[in-house]
Amino acid sequence: MLLNILILIVSLIFTFLTFVIFRDANKKFNVLNGFYSYLTPLLFIQIGVFTYIGSYVAFFFKDNIGRLYEINYSTISLSLLYITYSVLVLVSILSFYFYFINKSNSKKNTTVYNLTKEMCLLNKTQIYSIFIIVLLYVFYKYAFNYNNSPIIAMLSGMPERAAELRFLIQTHQISVDVKYLSKLVEIFGFYLVSYLYINVILFRQYFKTFLLSFFLVSLNIVYDGQKAPLILLMLSLLLIRYIYTKKIKELAMLSIAVVVLLLVMNLLASGSSSILSIVFTILDRTFIGQNQGLYYILQYLPVNHKDFFDWLINSNYIPVDREVIPFIGFYAGNNAIVNVNTYYLAEAWYAFGIYGILISPVIASLFIIFYMYIMDHFLRRNYLLYFPFAFFISLSFPISRSFYQILDFKYFLYVFVFGIIPFYTLISLKRHNNVT
Repeated sequence: MLLNILILIVSLIFTFLTFVIFRDANKKFNVLNGFYSYLTPLLFIQIGVFTYIGSYVAFFFKDNIGRLYEINYSTISLSLLYITYSVLVLVSILSFYFYFINKSNSKKNTTVYNLTKEMCLLNKTQIYSIFIIVLLYVFYKYAFNYNNSPIIAMLSGMPERAAELRFLIQTHQISVDVKYLSKLVEIFGFYLVSYLYINVILFRQYFKTFLLSFFLVSLNIVYDGQKAPLILLMLSLLLIRYIYTKKIKELAMLSIAVVVLLLVMNLLASGSSSILSIVFTILDRTFIGQNQGLYYILQYLPVNHKDFFDWLINSNYIPVDREVIPFIGFYAGNNAIVNVNTYYLAEAWYAFGIYGILISPVIASLFIIFYMYIMDHFLRRNYLLYFPFAFFISLSFPISRSFYQILDFKYFLYVFVFGIIPFYTLISLKRHNNVT
């Protein structure tokens, strides 16, 4: 008990230092609303909401959360310490980048708020071209794979069938997407909704097109019955609204809308008639579910130094977030679980022990800085045009999923190959005179 209290004190010190460092950086560089505001999904959603808050919720309310019944307090305490340490390292290194490496960008903070209609380089033809690409793909997906859609099964009152189809899709036993084309549509769809929403906020144009695009993109991402992509899309729009307006009241109203959406989707998925149980499910899934793999891996699996080499050379490599599933009693009897969410520290610890905990935050920070360096190049050319891509990369950065996914850099290459390059080709077909 005394050790847990000491760990809590150290974690609180780490948390305090993190807030002090970030507050100073935000004050000087306007991180949340200025040039670097594209980092908001990574800092606010992935680290702040899904990971950081959850580590403290687990520490103080462990006995009230079903999925943590098998985890002891020492594991919860260590997880809290590791997570707060990792965020302190990440924020410190990013702040160093702001101050000493890319300080000149601080002078460009006003770029976000001095945008004009002349900077909206996409004309109607280009916007509608992206819209039609997404429309045709979604039509194909539903028309030719209607019977394989988990969301259709769910809405038809067949939750068991929906779970079965979702499992078959996730394990690639059923193919409902066109390889690579699906990634292009995913990225272009997010870009379209984000870009149009910024235009709605700043210039009050494309409102109807935005609504149609949002509906179309929502149809695409809920096809397999997964709630997370739609939630992330809603949260993204919420953050974009805050970045470009600074209106906290509207942020709160949009937050309520997201919560209502969560309630409805969980009601459909669970078939439960108890709103209270659904509310607790949302809190559990939001604040605890994201880190659950870390708790179980730390407690039940010994360090396996071969894991890193298996990942590099073994074509039959099984990720640790799948190996740990049998130890999670919360999922007992559920054969539709493909993997579990886990903070990247879990994989780093599993392969390298305490050295992975100490070093992996530095490595993750350097990868974030590399992605920032590349995207800053595009953003300096035209902030509005490339902001949605930078925002999407920040949202999809695998910090809450896997250390190895950070190392393989696919999350960035996908956006670059299936997003920025095709997009650049598209806008090059008919440039405006003010394109630089």
